[in-house]
Amino acid sequence: MKTTRKDVLVAIITNAVLLLGLHATEAEEASPPLSSAQIIEILSSPDRTAADRTNDLRRKPEQMLGFIGIRPGIVALDLSAAGGYTTELLARSIGPTGKVYGQSRPRDPNQAPTSSSVPEGNSRPNVAPVATPAAPPATPRPSPVALADRDARLHEAGIPAAPIVALSRPLRIPFPRSWRSRLIWRL
Repeated sequence: MKTTRKDVLVAIITNAVLLLGLHATEAEEASPPLSSAQIIEILSSPDRTAADRTNDLRRKPEQMLGFIGIRPGIVALDLSAAGGYTTELLARSIGPTGKVYGQSRPRDPNQAPTSSSVPEGNSRPNVAPVATPAAPPATPRPSPVALADRDARLHEAGIPAAPIVALSRPLRIPFPRSWRSRLIWRL
């Protein structure tokens, strides 16, 4: 699958609009965005992985969640979800009354899977990671598998998080056409 300049531009624009509310109810509209203290509490949860905590250093999740005005009970779409770092944060923030869709582009069956040059948890992406010779190279997990693992881990730990639903769709068509008439775009 060849990625064109148009596909990249569409992905960048749609990533800028990270959240979209689907079927927004009056109760959802009335719920205030999470406070900085609530966001810090979510980020400080002891069950978060070491890799996610390391990623926090460069991804600045407190600022991101505050900027998008995340609210409990909404439905969110994480475009280009990959390993699910942001998807999990959205699920924790939205809570069990909402839902989070993690969208990733389907893998091209004609190409061998490639691993990322920067592994998750690398807080210094400009510095090449030091590989230990005893460790075999990690096979990249497809995004739906990574998202299902995150959803299961949240559920097993009893975390009050929104369910995570994996979508495998091209970036130029991030959600089914049937949703378009029901979307309320939010920033």
